[in-house]
Amino acid sequence: MIRLRNLGMVIALLAPTLAMAAPPVPSANVRAACTPDAKRLCGVVIRDPEARHKCMVAHRAQLSEACKAALAEDKKAPAATDAPPGAAEPSATSAPSDANTPKTK
Repeated sequence: MIRLRNLGMVIALLAPTLAMAAPPVPSANVRAACTPDAKRLCGVVIRDPEARHKCMVAHRAQLSEACKAALAEDKKAPAATDAPPGAAEPSATSAPSDANTPKTK
């Protein structure tokens, strides 16, 4: 019973560490600009995201200018997403906000 509890504690401590170890998911711009480099430099590990990420980092100096520029732009962008600009903003067809409705008591 003690061993089972210890195993649970080990798993609980390692789970966040393993989750943080995942390589970042590249944006659409980075994928488009860096795919040729990934195939050229890291083709052997292209299907393994973690190994591909490590390979690309190891070959950073050999990346194309387009890939480097996309990576720099992606790094500058706050919380990079693939959503089109304005996607988070409410559209004109959305329901009216509470600010425009009359107040009742």
